[in-house]
Amino acid sequence: MMPTVLSAKQRGLAGDLAHFVSEELRQIEEEIGKLESHIQMSPDLSGRPSSSQLGIHTAAGIGAEDIFEIEVDFGGSYPIESVALVPAGLDPTGSTGAGYGFPRRFRIVGGGMLLDQEKEDFPSPGRFPVLFECGGWITRSIRLKISRHDESDGHARTALGELIAMSGGRNVALNRPVRVLRGTAASFPGVWQAEFLTDGHSILGAPVNNDWGSPSNGFLSQNAESADEAKWLQIDLGRSHSVDEISFMPARPVDVADTPGMGFPVRFNVMVGYDPTFREHQVIWDHTQNNFSNPGENPVRIPAGINQFRYVRLLATKLWESDQTRVLAMAEVRVFADNENIGKGAKVSVSDQFAAAERWAPEFLTDGYSSRHLLTDWYGRLYLLNARRKFERELARLKPERDALEARVISTYFWWSIVIISVSTVIIATGRIRARRAAVKATHQIRQQIATDLHDDVGSNLGSIALLAETGLAKINDPNLSEEKFREIVQTAQQTAGSMRDIVWMLKPDNSNTVELIRQMGAAVRAASEGLELELQEDYPDEGRPLPLDFTRNVFLICKESLNNVRRHAQATRLTVAVSSTEKDLLYGIADDGVGFDEGSASTGNGLQNLRDRAGSIGGQIDIQSELGDGTRIELRVPIP
Repeated sequence: MMPTVLSAKQRGLAGDLAHFVSEELRQIEEEIGKLESHIQMSPDLSGRPSSSQLGIHTAAGIGAEDIFEIEVDFGGSYPIESVALVPAGLDPTGSTGAGYGFPRRFRIVGGGMLLDQEKEDFPSPGRFPVLFECGGWITRSIRLKISRHDESDGHARTALGELIAMSGGRNVALNRPVRVLRGTAASFPGVWQAEFLTDGHSILGAPVNNDWGSPSNGFLSQNAESADEAKWLQIDLGRSHSVDEISFMPARPVDVADTPGMGFPVRFNVMVGYDPTFREHQVIWDHTQNNFSNPGENPVRIPAGINQFRYVRLLATKLWESDQTRVLAMAEVRVFADNENIGKGAKVSVSDQFAAAERWAPEFLTDGYSSRHLLTDWYGRLYLLNARRKFERELARLKPERDALEARVISTYFWWSIVIISVSTVIIATGRIRARRAAVKATHQIRQQIATDLHDDVGSNLGSIALLAETGLAKINDPNLSEEKFREIVQTAQQTAGSMRDIVWMLKPDNSNTVELIRQMGAAVRAASEGLELELQEDYPDEGRPLPLDFTRNVFLICKESLNNVRRHAQATRLTVAVSSTEKDLLYGIADDGVGFDEGSASTGNGLQNLRDRAGSIGGQIDIQSELGDGTRIELRVPIP
């Protein structure tokens, strides 16, 4: 049966009903939700390389099933726990994207069969690496045989950004020679070359935890007059160690123009030794005779492979240069022994330093951060990225399955849906009628409360006026006492008139909106601040939103009570008030420079609680802060119904 054709609105309602009647559909939706949650918590990659050295690429004109086989020699036997194949990202023209040229059928051999993917096509991994667990096979080399190439645009090719072989937490394939056994690899200098398969440059960038930001950029030298000026940085490990690998993390500062690899030297060598002056040393990496391609965000990892040493020095003989800037910069230096970064927190010495920015300092070279994120281990990074690849692939499979099942359920239950919708409409209408009745009842209750306020407040004041008048008449022979009593009568009468005006204002339906409420609160502030230095800010919305009567009453009374507290108790000379509204909230803030109070004292507890109770009754939050001798600040935020 073909799915019934529905409008977008009908499909939304029918889709909800389809989920209600189909347990299978609910299960798929639940699985989709879990996958989306996993993806949200997993690290991500842009899929774009930050270095021009993209990796290895087959020569043009090959057939889809022409064999292409390569070998990586580790220079010694290692137990291989896992192998990762990293996509190249983009081709030289940038015309295609993630997963470009990833092989469809292949096998990995080393000390036995590590992986056989020759019987069916492997799906494109997109922008993520593919991690294969190998179980610890001991081998000196790995062979990758490709028996079917990618033909995503009608042309056969294989392209890979990096081959990684993990052993004891290290990539033993790093910077190892790559030999083409069968087929031909393309050679585009600086872009596609066989040796770029193990150069450490790929879309992976640095092994970072994206959830943790970095407090530093790293180290930056002073600006040199010439790019040929020598500069150096040096790490003191504290004692001699037998080191496996030294890793230099390029800088990518956050407080200047985005420049991956900023300050990484163009020519340099790496020396190790026992003497901090390096009169005696050994050079373990020499790139002083030709230019080193800028690594972008990729760490430059150098196998140590020698006896013990205490000091590591990078000597730059040709500096990175951009416009008039010629500097040596580095985000981090990590020194690994037995899969542990023994260089973390190590003492750093430099030839000179740029001291005008707080995010640059020599000690930041060993703080455990790149210029942007916390550094982590390579295997953990690969494992999480590979997991995200699987999550996204499964999500891409489930969503069309979910949509097709939903369409079938909608088609099957379409007429039932119409009936249910009709019944639901009746239920909703009934609910609205009940809601209106409840609203009328609530309004009636508020009006009764206002009547009670009128009786309590105005009635009490009138009683006070009568008593004061009687006392004044009794003291008529004493002009001073008589004048005092009649002055109190005037003040009480004025308060009563003000209360009446407020109550009458609240009872008018046209006044129960955000614009009128802010206007009335401003008027109350101006009236209560006579004799005080006042700073009042009123921000009105473009259009007043209708408000329930209980909301208007409680917000206005919070305003009035806070103003009365200032007049009666604060002994203030200055008052600052702000009233405004956003799309969601109404905001009120008041601050004075008075004597303040102790919030824990019995004399203030009830008054403060009254303000909090009013705010809580309408779903608002109120913050009251005061100290003896330092004034009082009250801030109210309440969601507009």
